[in-house]
Amino acid sequence: MDERWQGKGAEALGIDGKAVDKALFTELLKGKLPDGSDLTRIQDGANKHRPGYDLTFSAPKSVSVMAMLGGDKRLIDAHNQAVTEAVRQLETLAATRVMTDGKSETVLTGNLIVAKFNHDTNRNQEPQIHTHAVVINATQNGDKWQSLGTDKIGKTGFIENVYANQIAFGKLYREAFKPLVEKLGYETEVVGKHGMWEMKGVPVEPFSTRSQEVREAAGPDASLKSRDVAALDTRKSKEAIDPAEKMVEWMNTLKETGFDIRGYREAADARAAELARAPAAPVNTDGPDITDVVTKAIAGLSDRKVQFTYADLLARTVGQLEAKDGMFELARKGIDAAIEREQLIPLDREKGLFTSNIHVLDELAVKALSQEVQRHNHVSVTPDASVVRQVPFSDAVSVLAQDRPVMGIVSGQGGASGQRERVAELTLMAREQGRDVHILAADNRSRDFLAGDVRLAGETVTGKSALQDGTAFIPGGTLIVDQAEKLSLKETISLLDGAMRHNVQVLLSDSGKRSGTGSALTVLKDSGVNTYRWQGGHQTTADIISEPDKGARYSRLAQEFAVSV
Repeated sequence: MDERWQGKGAEALGIDGKAVDKALFTELLKGKLPDGSDLTRIQDGANKHRPGYDLTFSAPKSVSVMAMLGGDKRLIDAHNQAVTEAVRQLETLAATRVMTDGKSETVLTGNLIVAKFNHDTNRNQEPQIHTHAVVINATQNGDKWQSLGTDKIGKTGFIENVYANQIAFGKLYREAFKPLVEKLGYETEVVGKHGMWEMKGVPVEPFSTRSQEVREAAGPDASLKSRDVAALDTRKSKEAIDPAEKMVEWMNTLKETGFDIRGYREAADARAAELARAPAAPVNTDGPDITDVVTKAIAGLSDRKVQFTYADLLARTVGQLEAKDGMFELARKGIDAAIEREQLIPLDREKGLFTSNIHVLDELAVKALSQEVQRHNHVSVTPDASVVRQVPFSDAVSVLAQDRPVMGIVSGQGGASGQRERVAELTLMAREQGRDVHILAADNRSRDFLAGDVRLAGETVTGKSALQDGTAFIPGGTLIVDQAEKLSLKETISLLDGAMRHNVQVLLSDSGKRSGTGSALTVLKDSGVNTYRWQGGHQTTADIISEPDKGARYSRLAQEFAVSV
């Protein structure tokens, strides 16, 4: 189908809008530009320069059916216009790397060389209009051509930002395409997430076996990355089939659906004529407050992680904006303003990695509250309410029983059984000293697992919602937090506030696994909360068997297993 150049970089070479010359295309992929600039990187006799990046924009299946089977080539023109707009926005992410004061950093260039190739079928030889936008790995920085910048650490490079914004670019393409299709009189309807739409009433399933293959391989709720992998795994090799034969097959398939494609096209033409006579609808120029949008993006990322990249933030911000021209520039300005007002705190010189003032304030709040709890709370012993223990305590719990700290971190390794053993022992210790106990589980699964231990029969075991409704705090009691390393800073603030108001002892069981947002335990340790190293639980012995022969080794293992059972 159509092959053409686009981009300000292409304009600098005098080829923007022209047909793609295959010889020039090949040279550009190698890193050789018409002005003599050479970006090749020869290593061990081979050119290691990355040729470029292939991005694909696919029309809704119903559009392909009407364009290819219904003969409405205006839809292909509309598709091309939408792709052009998406590539124009893609160009705003163009960047390279430069050395400043001996350090490499990313700078925006705003120009690309893009070769666009249209195709009309998929690998299953079904109608599928799509465009491959091949981004040449070259951009003009001042009067110098350089490779597009990548940044695997800070994620500030061109392709890192493109990958992070894949959904946004797809949505941008579809939002630019939709009004062009509707202007032709076709009715559309939303059929999926991220602005996925189709023409209303056009049969698509008989021509969508390729999509079905990917869905079956990846699963219905698969991520974008999983679907990409499934697409590669299920992809067939290209086959050369006579176009006339394809059309006959497609028309027979369409006939079986009973769809009147000619009548559908005529109805669309009639609607288009009515739209042309109707007065133009007023254009809504109101847009979202970019400060609010960026603030929501920062808050959303801060709920999930302490540090996040520029690409993460840009994608999150753009995802809340209307898909239209200038969306990336608007998002960038909003992010820059957030840095200026110190809502965003850069963690590196290049401003590719951030934390937020939310985390800084939360950490300060946790530190201040924990120090207040340690100063003002006290742990009492009530002999009359004591429950006598039947087994000795581990060393850590014995020391903890003597210290009676208002807050303590009990750290130890072990899986779910080790965690339950630790919680059970802490519960028995508190009970022996006459205090009521509330156990806070990390999640529903952990709650059920803990509640199944006979030693914890009768104890209150709840999820983290008890922090918000206040039921976790028994005045003068002990609150044991299972898998406390998963606590977020905000949850820890609620925990400490409740403990201070109700004079509750807080014992935090740390299994050393994944930490929550903000690593609250680290902040607590820095504020003076003591850690007790738990070595309890059953020890597993291991024997090393050395047999050079594989068969003899398996035979020996089988004998040892038979003896053990």
